Amino acid sequence: PVPSLIERDTNQLFSFRFTGYVRVPKTGVYTFLAKSDDGAAMWIGTGAEARNVFWSVGQSPKETETWGQVALQAGLHPITLTYFQAYGPMSLELLVEGPG
Repeated sequence: PVPSLIERDTNQLFSFRFTGYVRVPKTGVYTFLAKSDDGAAMWIGTGAEARNVFWSVGQSPKETETWGQVALQAGLHPITLTYFQAYGPMSLELLVEGPG
């Protein structure tokens, strides 16, 4: 199932942590971009091996974009995506672009 912001019991002052895997088809540099209102952060890997890809957590009156790049080998990689909602509209979208 696709993670969603629907499963919540409030419209303000909450956060979500989504965990899963990204399948990387070929070795190269990948760009991850989050569109969110209010904030988002992402890590690849787990534990001490986890690398922060981007971090933008703060209250914003409109949707903002934050992004980061990371070199990855082909295969499955664990990811953690966090989302923070303060007040007003809420949105979260994660996009990825690979080499080529």
